[in-house]
Amino acid sequence: MAGKTPLYPVLLSMMLLLPLSDAFGLEVKGTFRGANMGFAEERSDSDTSFTGTDFFWNGSILFKQDMLGDFMVEGGLYKDLILRNVAFSLLQYKTDYFSVGLGTFVGIGNSQTFPAKSGISTLMRLELPGVVYVSFLSDNSLDGMPSETGDYIQRRNTLSLGFSVFDAICSLNLDSKWFELDTGDVNITDSLIDYSFLVEIYKKNVPYRVSLSFSYEYLLRNYIDGITDPTHGLHSLVLGAELYLMLGKNFSIFLGSDGAIYSWGSGQLGGFSDLGFDPYLYRGYIGVAFTLAEAGSTSGGGDASAGNGSNPESP
Repeated sequence: MAGKTPLYPVLLSMMLLLPLSDAFGLEVKGTFRGANMGFAEERSDSDTSFTGTDFFWNGSILFKQDMLGDFMVEGGLYKDLILRNVAFSLLQYKTDYFSVGLGTFVGIGNSQTFPAKSGISTLMRLELPGVVYVSFLSDNSLDGMPSETGDYIQRRNTLSLGFSVFDAICSLNLDSKWFELDTGDVNITDSLIDYSFLVEIYKKNVPYRVSLSFSYEYLLRNYIDGITDPTHGLHSLVLGAELYLMLGKNFSIFLGSDGAIYSWGSGQLGGFSDLGFDPYLYRGYIGVAFTLAEAGSTSGGGDASAGNGSNPESP
């Protein structure tokens, strides 16, 4: 069974990331996030309340490295509220007009029965430089559905359409995440669908940029017991902002926050509604990015998120 033999994607991940160890020009990005917009893993199927008092943390460490020719490798580790713990690597072939990528996507430490879960990442991107781009990223466990107690699947799909307007890059994004765990009696699924509009404002030779976003999110917990299949749904309209500061050629810091301006429930949470700040539903984050550049290099920015890869930093 693929879920019980995850060694080969782990070894492949190590092989893809090996060139990073001694290479200059390596970009590194680390992020810490906190939020109260989510469902606790131990949440009961009979719970009809949502207080916003549960706090969740997650984070990531990402790497990116240009290789010979038009190839680039990136990878990292991250903890996500929906997908849980993930390690990934992605090898890309990039030109000015298109990119394709293939790599590994491995769930780690999400189940005692399955300490590692095999998966695959694929990427496609088309671009008219400085004008418009479209990209699609897909991360999927190899098994189609959980097959025994403790087994799980992870899926993520991201579609983006971006275009440049004066000193801004605008993008329309669809991001979906899915995690399903077989607990024996019940299959528990967590999912998130996010439709967003993002504007990144920048100016040449100015050492900072600002991003603003507006999104509709649908967070869902489903308990599949074959009888009542209760669901807990949380819908939110969310505003977000990020400030990215370039403190040198090779070092940057960034911080941002997303806050729900209106939320309402569905399913078991059908009576829940929140307009404003009682409770205030939010996500906040802070991080650093830097580049290990060669002496005399003019490499700038150190933005390890800039790229086409399996980047968990968007929604």
